[in-house]
Amino acid sequence: MSSLEPNFQEPQPEIKLSSSLGKRILGFLLLVTIIGFSLFVFKTARTLGVITINSSGKSEIFIQKEKELYRDPDRINILLLGIRGADDPNGGLLADMIMLVSINKKDGRVALISVPRDLYVDIPGHDKKERINFAYAKGEELQYGGGGVLLSKRVVSGVTGVYIDHAASVDFIVFKEVVEELGGIDVYVPQDFREPTQWTYEFFVPKGWNHMDPETALYYVRSRFSTSDFDRARRQQDILLAIKDRLFSLGVLANPTKIFNFLDIIGRHVKTDMDTGAIKDLIKLATKKDLEIVTRKVLDTTEDGFLYTTTIGGAYVLLPAGGSFDAIQNYVINIFEE
Repeated sequence: MSSLEPNFQEPQPEIKLSSSLGKRILGFLLLVTIIGFSLFVFKTARTLGVITINSSGKSEIFIQKEKELYRDPDRINILLLGIRGADDPNGGLLADMIMLVSINKKDGRVALISVPRDLYVDIPGHDKKERINFAYAKGEELQYGGGGVLLSKRVVSGVTGVYIDHAASVDFIVFKEVVEELGGIDVYVPQDFREPTQWTYEFFVPKGWNHMDPETALYYVRSRFSTSDFDRARRQQDILLAIKDRLFSLGVLANPTKIFNFLDIIGRHVKTDMDTGAIKDLIKLATKKDLEIVTRKVLDTTEDGFLYTTTIGGAYVLLPAGGSFDAIQNYVINIFEE
């Protein structure tokens, strides 16, 4: 062949094949993405349908006395309630954790305020005073499947003086399952901790940083025989903060598999009065980088704990120092003013 003859290229079928294959792969990936997103939306909607209580048509007993309460549009107050579960024969619907989470939406500051379960209070719909942990059980008696959350909101708002926007109840197994999904959590223990009688063996956690497995985290948050209820409230705060740190360090919100697993856990163990919009807003708020825990408070019998102990009818209870909740309410209302 002369070098002057045109040098024609033969068609390259493998290139067309490669292009076609690429289009098929892209189409497949797009289909998978659409299916995955649809499943995620369905899963989220289904979970919200399971955990969200029906608060429509609720009676006056469950309604907070809003005119008597402090409400700031730049602040959101969420009540967290921990129960052992309806299947527990030993007071499974008595709230063992009562914690107010207050968030300043403007600057991301967060306060955790634990209310002891033995605080002696009036409970709407009940003919006598009881410990505050009874509010959840009474609410469920009045309206099963949501009344516990609603009545607890009203009672705790009366103690703290602030309007409670939302509430959620969890049974304590959620701690175990969440920690298992996270692969353990890191918790600082300020001193050697022993619980020799509550469990089937002597439970021990040494002083210092501990990487806790699910069972250790559950026992640590529930142990109460060898220490006070005030100390247990502090440990509950420790565990919650450790879970929060682990969630964000692992980038869980960017992992669809993890999100699906957490939705399963939430669906089994959580009840809340938050609707879809409120939950989305809370997730956006929780993922802000400037969110910071600035105050941790346990109402107790120390000088600045606002409470004192006494017995009524032979039972140990806690009452507010000074005979009213004024000091507690002033503290909670102004918690971000310092």
